[in-house]
Amino acid sequence: MVLLAGMFTSHVRADERDNMTILTVANGPVQIYDTYLAPGKYVLKLADNPSDRNIVMIHNRDQTHLLGTVMAIPAFRLEVTDKPEFRYWETPAGAVKALRAWYYPGATYGQEFRYPKHLGQAAATGS
Repeated sequence: MVLLAGMFTSHVRADERDNMTILTVANGPVQIYDTYLAPGKYVLKLADNPSDRNIVMIHNRDQTHLLGTVMAIPAFRLEVTDKPEFRYWETPAGAVKALRAWYYPGATYGQEFRYPKHLGQAAATGS
């Protein structure tokens, strides 16, 4: 089962070059690869690296601290929305929710986050 943007997120549309997006974690922690986020607001941005558009930086709300940098892979979707979309892996009850993909508003491509094999096996039914 995939949880969509409305349950955990809000957004700010900013510079499309870095795809800055606000992620609101509301109901328990969220994992983005090896970075764990407690309830609160965070900023996701693409790194300013013209040769690789799949480096995601995770900052605190006011962008004074870099909490993590994650290598992602391109993810594609057929339907474009005017709001950011976050998709989560299906994880076992009691486990931390794991962010699977992030799509910027108006874009057909986004970032998919890869996880260690043990999470991938637990989330094999995620879509």
